[in-house]
Amino acid sequence: MTFKGDAQVQSFLEAHGWANCDIKVLVADASMRQYFRLKLGAKSAILMDARRSSQQETQRFCQISSWLKNHGLKPPGIMAQNVSVGLLLLEDFGDDLFAHIMEHDSLQIRPLYKIGLEMLIHLRSMPLPTSLGQPSSNDLVEMVSPFWDNYDGAAELKMAVRRSINRTLQKILKCLDNGPKVLALRDCHAENLIIIAGKSGLDAVGLLDFQDAFICHPAYDLVSLLQDARRDVPPDLEREMLNYYLLLSQDDPACFIKAYRILGVQRNLRILGVFSALAAQGGKRRYLHLQPRVCAYVRRNLVHPVFDDLRDDLGPLLKGSMGQPLQRGSHG
Repeated sequence: MTFKGDAQVQSFLEAHGWANCDIKVLVADASMRQYFRLKLGAKSAILMDARRSSQQETQRFCQISSWLKNHGLKPPGIMAQNVSVGLLLLEDFGDDLFAHIMEHDSLQIRPLYKIGLEMLIHLRSMPLPTSLGQPSSNDLVEMVSPFWDNYDGAAELKMAVRRSINRTLQKILKCLDNGPKVLALRDCHAENLIIIAGKSGLDAVGLLDFQDAFICHPAYDLVSLLQDARRDVPPDLEREMLNYYLLLSQDDPACFIKAYRILGVQRNLRILGVFSALAAQGGKRRYLHLQPRVCAYVRRNLVHPVFDDLRDDLGPLLKGSMGQPLQRGSHG
């Protein structure tokens, strides 16, 4: 394909020496951004077309990329940018996404998750950027709004019941307000982590899609990785990886698992609502096929004793194959 007729892109590519490149469309994500692989002789690059996103979001991507790079992690290098338009030329890390490798070689699943967890431990050693937001428990409850507004069954729930569940959820989340904080990438899952050829250790772990990063409890990104909406993470594998993370972090296991389960419910409820909105408003019905897995993750989290006052109200709203009654668990 070409960008013939798209004067902005043509001008951008010409200005940076990519005027006559070969162009391949890459699979789109859930955002408004589009990605293209550019080839010119032996050179390659990724064009991020963020013109349908806000200028602020593109600027934030650049700022967070710089922060991560300056503190020892591997976002794609920014080769050229026009933030006011919404076009970036990025380093091409290739196609070795964690998810793709795991799909084709099951022996790599555990090593890849472990190096992903080691990257999250490194994040904890970094200073917190002052430019990023730090949501409170009230903010985290508000982030669940897509679930109430869009998810089938929840959207029809009486407002009084919704408010009651939100009040209980806010009380549960409040215990995280004074907990440890870290730069959370937010979408840290197997399709946003990539192995960089020819590198080793953390230098081999490329980071994608981090422009929505914020300051939150370190368990947030762990939920993103180990409760992946796009791939199954069985309970025994999740438990093994949690134990590995706790070995590295030396966190109090009971306190950390409690935070992990709380954020697991908060994040996955939000995802259920976002997926419903993408299907209804954006025509992306493929996201509906992911919802039963996400429901199963929520139900897995709800067995924690911290949800004793919420389980009976929230559990029946969840669809999917996990239809058995939820019972209290003794731990995470």
